[in-house]
Amino acid sequence: QYNLGLCYESRIGIEEDFKEAFYWYQKAADNGNENAQYQLGLCYENEIGTKKDIVKAIECFKDLAEKEHGDAQNKLGLFYENGIGIEKDLGKALYWYQKAAENGNNNAQYYLGLYYQSGIPGIEKDFEKAFYWYQKAAEKGNNNAQYNLGLCYENRIGIEENRVKAFYWYQKAAENGNKRVQYNLGLCFENGIGVKKDEDKAFYWYQRAVESGNIKARYQLGLCYENEIGTNKDIVKAIECFKDLAEKEHGDAQNKLGLFYENGIGIERNWKKLYIGIRKQQKMEIIMHNIM
Repeated sequence: QYNLGLCYESRIGIEEDFKEAFYWYQKAADNGNENAQYQLGLCYENEIGTKKDIVKAIECFKDLAEKEHGDAQNKLGLFYENGIGIEKDLGKALYWYQKAAENGNNNAQYYLGLYYQSGIPGIEKDFEKAFYWYQKAAEKGNNNAQYNLGLCYENRIGIEENRVKAFYWYQKAAENGNKRVQYNLGLCFENGIGVKKDEDKAFYWYQRAVESGNIKARYQLGLCYENEIGTNKDIVKAIECFKDLAEKEHGDAQNKLGLFYENGIGIERNWKKLYIGIRKQQKMEIIMHNIM
């Protein structure tokens, strides 16, 4: 019955039919199938084959959570953390994340890592515990945890610095679809961090990161075009990168534009625009100083 529900939901050998999927999950859950009950909770949560009903979703997850079902425990943690259909309670969120993590749920392990790294009410900062839980989740394929584990190794967070391992986990995260890590891989290849220096690969990863909307990578891409790093020198494209960022109040890009206008690099010399660029950068520096 449970497998039949999966077939209808996922179009396995049969036409997709969410109502039929819900029907068979319900039948299987009534017969004691815990995985079917979990899927039933997801159906109520996400309006799959039935009306959205967070209260019923919570009932499904709560019943399973008390039976040590890791995925359901993680769901309860999320609901308590974000106040979804239930009063927000970080203490209860932490409790269920801890239970889920101990039962092997890699998302809960990742969330625990975040909690221990940043510290929240009821939990003190503990970088070693953060590293421990990131490692657990990373080994189970969680790409966010793999990315954070790389950061831990690179920046000595709960573990001794090991750039080779940092690069290894960055690469694993990228292979598993993490977009945040693309910029870090670019830096690794450009500067030889944990891997042999390769400017072509650095440029490739910066490009990928820019396509994913990473602002820092766009600045690095501008530098690549300016300084012939992994690509042909192209001042016009460099200016495009810096100009786009400068309009978004990126201080370093504004400074670059100022230099280009001052020296007429790929652009007509313009003292007025140089002055505006300097003023904008100074303004950003004052804002950052006040924040810190």
